[in-house]
Amino acid sequence: MTTCGLLARKLAALARERPAELARERNVKYGIDFRYLPKGAKLPVDSAVPVDFKVDDSHFALVPAVGDFVDIPGDRANPDHKPVRGRVRSRLFRYVLGYCYVTVVVEDADEDWAKLGSN
Repeated sequence: MTTCGLLARKLAALARERPAELARERNVKYGIDFRYLPKGAKLPVDSAVPVDFKVDDSHFALVPAVGDFVDIPGDRANPDHKPVRGRVRSRLFRYVLGYCYVTVVVEDADEDWAKLGSN
């Protein structure tokens, strides 16, 4: 059984047996990292910033699905925050001690971006 399957079983059992403990178990912090995969490259470019966004249960964040197009502008104030633009190729959710590291790989896409937006 996969790690996600075991976690789902544990949470389902807690929901039935001890709902108060489940509330404590759900206080997970998330770090979302977007990595750019240039056309023809085998590995994504490692960003200078290990986590682009940090959220917890008091925040709201959307994680794009595989196949979605994303356009994240860079940050002029912080040159380590590079722009990321393309189609989501993969997502990885890694859970470690109450923290979920989400890596989103965005690959270069040959799309007419003017047709994708709602200009």
